Order: sequence, then C-alpha cells, then structure tokens
Amino acid sequence: MNNSFTSYFENSLNYIDSGEFDMAIKTLTQAIDLKPDDSDSFYYRGLAKYLTKDPDAVNDFNIAINLNNENYFAYYNRGIIFFEEKKYQLAINDLTKFLEYDCSSYYAYYIRGQAKHFINDYSGAINDYDLAIEYEEDEADVFYNRGLAKIALKQTVKAIQDFNRALDRDSGKAEFYLQRGLARIKLKDLSGATVDFEMACELNPNCELAQNQLKQIKTS
Repeated sequence: MNNSFTSYFENSLNYIDSGEFDMAIKTLTQAIDLKPDDSDSFYYRGLAKYLTKDPDAVNDFNIAINLNNENYFAYYNRGIIFFEEKKYQLAINDLTKFLEYDCSSYYAYYIRGQAKHFINDYSGAINDYDLAIEYEEDEADVFYNRGLAKIALKQTVKAIQDFNRALDRDSGKAEFYLQRGLARIKLKDLSGATVDFEMACELNPNCELAQNQLKQIKTS
C-alpha cells in the first residue's frame, strides 16, 4: 500500500510540473484514497485544482491545514484565494502565517499589502510594500500601489516619487501616468499633470478620467 501511495504521489508531482493538472488531481485522489491523512496530498491536489480554477481548491487547503497546521504553503495558496475572493482579513491572516515560515517572500508581502489597503489600513499596506521592495525592487506595481496608499494618507509628494519609480520600471501603463497626473493636480502642477494625462490617453484612448481632467485643465 505504501509503495502504491508513493507511486501515485510522485506521479502527481510530475503531472503538475508538466501542466497536466487534471491527471494530477486524479492521481492525487488515488493517493488520498490510500492515505487519507497525508497533508501534502491534499495540498498538491488543492494546488492542481487552483491552477484549473476549480473553486473546490480551498477545501483541499483547509483539509491540508487541519491535518498539519504547519503546512505553510497551504496557508499561502489559501491566502491568495481569499484575496481573489475579496476576503481580505482572511487573506491577511493566512499570508501572515506563511510569512512566519518564509519572511523573504516578495509576493506574500505584496498581496498582504494590497489586502491591507482594501481594508483601509494604509500604513500597514505601506509597511508591507516596503518589505516587498526589500526583496524585489524591480516590480513596478509595488511602487505604484505604495504610491496609492500614500495618496490615501495625503502624502502627495512621496506618492509622486513612488509613481516616478513605477514609471522608471514600466512606462507602458496608462494608470501610472493617470495617478501621477491626479497627484500633480493636488500640487497645482498643471503642466506636469497635462503631460501625464496626455500620456495616459495615448496609452489608453478610453481613459475617460484622463480625458475629463484634460478638459478641466484647458477650461480652468
């Protein structure tokens, strides 16, 4: 029985590696039938389900954690699902648990920061974005989102600095220019805002907010 379980389990990992997620789910189900108390089998089946957008994935992560409350990757993936489902406090709880295991995970800090932002914990979000940047300083989205959190705290100059950093890393996103333009409006930098709104419109011709801001500047 143990040899059969090992065979099913190892084959399932190969299926996941090769992107054959349905086969991985089937094989892991066979492994679980032989060893229903194996936390890792439920974790990997949950992962395969998540990768096929099966909403039952979270149930497998729940079981994995119930069987082993130190299955940290189950916390991580369940946290990502909770974030996607807009269950932000649950996401924060799970990602915090994962970060006890791996305190250098850029993405865990980043997603936890976003979750904190959505529950209006802007200072907490900034702290997490700071930590994310310590481990990955080339991701434009982290600087952009940190800028948004600073805007919420009325730290306009610091927010613009972050939008600058985001644009240094990725100059092709209309929302980066849009938000920098809106921040420049707060500082009454109309010429700078105009350039940003024009760039936002160039990158996204359907950006109505940028178009409206340009009209307001021209008529002011």
